[in-house]
Amino acid sequence: MVYEQQVVVTDPETDEQLTLRRIEMKLFEKTRDGERTLALLTNLPDTISALTIAETYRLRWRVETHFQFLTQSLHCEVKGLGKPRASLLMFAMALMAGNVLALVRGSLRVARCVRLRGRKSRGRSRATTWPTR
Repeated sequence: MVYEQQVVVTDPETDEQLTLRRIEMKLFEKTRDGERTLALLTNLPDTISALTIAETYRLRWRVETHFQFLTQSLHCEVKGLGKPRASLLMFAMALMAGNVLALVRGSLRVARCVRLRGRKSRGRSRATTWPTR
């Protein structure tokens, strides 16, 4: 669910007022910090719907999570590399490996979904996709 409201903020030094949009998203799954609600402040015009902003923000975090995975798991940022070209090569290799891994994970998710949909249910429900991170 996505909610929207207008808020007015005032700069304490200049008393200048700025009208912003507060967009609140109710999440189906908790965040890493255990939150079920996210709130955004934006100055984007009303021509862009709150739902579009919320979806774009969600997609942005998928990219951020992917780069966090690259940094922590594939060690794309090695502090000991003193030359920019070596650092760039290391980052490119980690990015390529991470993208291949994401492709394989997505393919497995789709294959599993197709395989489970083809089975007959025996009185119990089956999950058709793996949970995302």
